[in-house]
Amino acid sequence: MSHADSRTHGRPLRVETTIAALAQETATDPAVVQCLYQEEVAVLEAKSSIKNFIGVIAARRVRDRLTTPRENSGLDYHYPTSSQGASGLRPPLQYP
Repeated sequence: MSHADSRTHGRPLRVETTIAALAQETATDPAVVQCLYQEEVAVLEAKSSIKNFIGVIAARRVRDRLTTPRENSGLDYHYPTSSQGASGLRPPLQYP
């Protein structure tokens, strides 16, 4: 596989595959999953001195954000599509 084949829209193919798998697994719009994934990667890159497993950890955190019930479970969370912006997303989960 050539270098050009290993990337889609500037992201490695494995990131695209991870986003697609999380979207399917959680029945969530891929654009929402992509936004959450990018948020988690940014947080992890800012905090981490070792960058080897950021993608794996980010995927786990996105899955947690999409599947973990929130304290106020009576609230109807809205997950916008990419054209609506990210204002309706849940805040990131807090990790130690």
